[in-house]
Amino acid sequence: MLMETQLSHVFCQLTKSEIKVALHSVWLSRHENRTRQALFEAVHYHEPSHEMLTAAIVQKKCKIKEDEKAAIKHVRLDQQNMQVDLSAEEDYMKDIGNETWKSCVEEFIDHTSNNAMCQSACAVCGGEFFSHEMVQVNFTTFQSDHILRPSTPHPCQQLVNGMLLYTLGLMYRNDHIIGCVCTTCQMLLEMGKTPPCSLSNGL
Repeated sequence: MLMETQLSHVFCQLTKSEIKVALHSVWLSRHENRTRQALFEAVHYHEPSHEMLTAAIVQKKCKIKEDEKAAIKHVRLDQQNMQVDLSAEEDYMKDIGNETWKSCVEEFIDHTSNNAMCQSACAVCGGEFFSHEMVQVNFTTFQSDHILRPSTPHPCQQLVNGMLLYTLGLMYRNDHIIGCVCTTCQMLLEMGKTPPCSLSNGL
């Protein structure tokens, strides 16, 4: 049986929850379970309880050591992975060379030059888009002209071969009417549908 000072030392090393778990097989009243002091007084002269509490402390210490070992192992694995990642990038911060640098600059200029940033108006919906993203449609030979006829005719409308188009998006070449069309409108025209945002749809 533990002395009172020894039992007090045991209680100091365990939380109240841990004490209750260790004494799960010992019947304790509600009053005895209420506080640490009540638990202490309840098991003060109960030798089996002393053995249970002593075993709980041993298990707790073993668990702490296992957690410490696992934490150290985890840190070592992280360090090894870091070393592998660093060694794998042998070209990190290496000089790219003049040829690569010139190629990157040229590519940047190609994508940000005036020609690359030039915009045109869609002849169908009137929206502005990058010119290189648009397609040209010959409205002189356009077969599905009925899908671009105005849904609500008006005397002020300027029709092109019966179609309501955005005239600023049209060009005239050798008696042909060429219009720049955005990819969305082009896809719907190929499907034989009136683009929802087209001028002919009343927008």
